[in-house]
Amino acid sequence: MFNKDHIVDIAVPGDPDTCLEIKVPSPLTVVHNGGGGTHPPDVGDRFGFGNTEEYYRIMTLGCKARGRDGDPLFDSTTGKGRVVEVRGHYRDALLVKRNRVVVRLVEVFGGIAPEPNARLRRHARFAKTMGARDRTEYGTSRLSPRSYYTHHTQRISAAAVRANAKNMRNQIACLKQRACDTA
Repeated sequence: MFNKDHIVDIAVPGDPDTCLEIKVPSPLTVVHNGGGGTHPPDVGDRFGFGNTEEYYRIMTLGCKARGRDGDPLFDSTTGKGRVVEVRGHYRDALLVKRNRVVVRLVEVFGGIAPEPNARLRRHARFAKTMGARDRTEYGTSRLSPRSYYTHHTQRISAAAVRANAKNMRNQIACLKQRACDTA
């Protein structure tokens, strides 16, 4: 209904419909350049989300072809070269159904990408305006955050870190089981 080629994480019906895609990658994962000049270099050692953001945006939203056929493939160090088209997971949602697609990127160590972080700041400013209703249930401990922004960024980051820890525990249990089965 919302997208033919990929299952939507969260869909919000409206005019247009909104497809929300949530990605929680590890910044330690090396993404090898598969050719075509569409995979960005690994620059996470120099920039926040340098190993993940561009890669997941291209995978999800796609990328238009740029340059001439005879040109060499795109080199991010020079900014020159040809880029081949990549059909993203949400091509149908964007081009056929004219839906809105929003990518939310939170790394497994709790870092929130700039775009969703800016959106949280906008929501926090709106929550402070006269007449706005902030229905967030803040903690009762004196250490609990009292601001919208701090509360929600802590919750989002903690959820990513906890889910990653749970996944690692499950993977370790599988490896232990496999080791016991072969012994």
